[in-house]
Amino acid sequence: MPTLSNSDAALFEKQARRALDVDIHYLTSVTEMADVKEVVAREEVFSANGIKLIDKGMAIGSELREHLLNHILLKPIDQSLAVKDGVCSELLAEEASRLIHSKPYLHRLLGCGKDELASGEALRQLRLQEQLKFKLTVTRTRLPW
Repeated sequence: MPTLSNSDAALFEKQARRALDVDIHYLTSVTEMADVKEVVAREEVFSANGIKLIDKGMAIGSELREHLLNHILLKPIDQSLAVKDGVCSELLAEEASRLIHSKPYLHRLLGCGKDELASGEALRQLRLQEQLKFKLTVTRTRLPW
């Protein structure tokens, strides 16, 4: 387990306690998503008091929900997990293009025309952080509308 200074450990614990209050539903969504998409641990997952809960490379599923909810995690769960075929900048560009073409008011509002290809290319060039890609994938999987 990585060693932390007392101030870092206190900060992580404070963040974890705050996250636990609001992220029970998010953790449920993560584990339920893992039943339909391949989710694995990118790193070991520890509780705030140093107990290793998940090994690196371990597949995640809803059967881990209660186990994870019984602990305060050292870090937010989505910092430690990866999902196969998740949301990426290419998918964002495709979805934006689909929405713009399906909603005439968006097309007018955005002033699309000759710059439409440039805006799509700009979205494709985005470098999304892994944690953001994971959150977007959870949202898209659990709330497709």
